[in-house]
Amino acid sequence: ARDVYPAVGAFAGVGAGAASVEALARSSGGEKVIGLFKGTLALPLAILVLVAFFLPALSSPALTVSQPGLDKVTTAAGLNLEPEPIALDIVFEDEHLLVLNKPAGMVVHPAAGHSTGTLVHGLLHHCRGQLSGISGVERPGIVHRLDKETSGLMVVAKSNAAHLGLAAQFGDETKDKVLQRAYIAVVYGQVTPLSGTLTGAIGRHPKDRQRQAVLPHGGRWAVTHYTTLALNPDLPAAVLRCLLETGRTHQIRVHLNHHGWPVVGDAVYGTR
Repeated sequence: ARDVYPAVGAFAGVGAGAASVEALARSSGGEKVIGLFKGTLALPLAILVLVAFFLPALSSPALTVSQPGLDKVTTAAGLNLEPEPIALDIVFEDEHLLVLNKPAGMVVHPAAGHSTGTLVHGLLHHCRGQLSGISGVERPGIVHRLDKETSGLMVVAKSNAAHLGLAAQFGDETKDKVLQRAYIAVVYGQVTPLSGTLTGAIGRHPKDRQRQAVLPHGGRWAVTHYTTLALNPDLPAAVLRCLLETGRTHQIRVHLNHHGWPVVGDAVYGTR
């Protein structure tokens, strides 16, 4: 599957929270879809496009947690956070922040059912506890998230000043927003029109609290722009580039599925 997109070496994300190409190839119909698109694309995938990215001189980190061999940190939820020597694919790093490529299958921060082996555990070890504390003890340095089965670039803040600056650039409605989040999604369905904007308020599914849904009332307004990169009318299936204007939980997966274009390999929202 890694040979499909040699420019990246791995499928860097099929939607905000969708499966990697490895999982896609193992899914029902996934191998067929990849085979049909193979040789037609060599695209960098799920790349967060950093536009006019700049941060001024920033203050020192505001959170120091345990280093390897020292005491654990116990969170409000009762989770023990101990640095773990997890290999991280770091693309850029300085004293203020780092950019890393999160692999599919890695959980970003500890939560119920995921008390070890998360990205946060690896960051605590790599950064020796010097991370922003704005998101709380359970999410040190975390400015934004990617779902477990999504791979792609993430920006991590080492200080509170860096965190505030990055959060402003990620913000949905702010004059400081200069950072864009772009994803590649392989979807089933006849995509028409070939490019456009998907909108709709997203909130908890009324019958399944583990899922999100486009709601007629309530929820939070969400906007997803998409462009078709490749088509296979025989399946039918398509490769889409999705650009987020807002950042809701499972936004791309929910919007695409709501319009009849489920992400290939998505076990939660996919219908095939």
